[in-house]
This record gives sequence, structure tokens and C-alpha cells, in this order.
Amino acid sequence: MTAYIDRGDAVMIWKAPTDQGYDFATVGTNRRMPVDFHGLKLVSFASTRPPKNDR
Repeated sequence: MTAYIDRGDAVMIWKAPTDQGYDFATVGTNRRMPVDFHGLKLVSFASTRPPKNDR
């Protein structure tokens, strides 16, 4: 999956023997990141806003 991605993004989902019935992986610079939450794989979205400067 990563060999030809270049500057793109990809998500690969497949059937798996998990509580959810599937598993997935992401690659690229997209803002979606897999996060394990007590055994469940969830998707976290990174902010598109620049961080605030509190100075």
C-alpha cells in the first residue's frame, strides 16, 4: 500500500476477527489517525487549524 502512494493518502479496510469485524490502516499525510480506545480502533481527526499562539 505504501510503495506507490507518493504524496497521496489511502485507507485500507479488511475483514478481521476483531470486536468490530474489521481492521484498517492509513498512510499518507491525511489528517485521519487510527487510535486504540479500550480495544476498539477509532479514527481521530487532526485539526486543520494552526495552533493558537497564547503569547
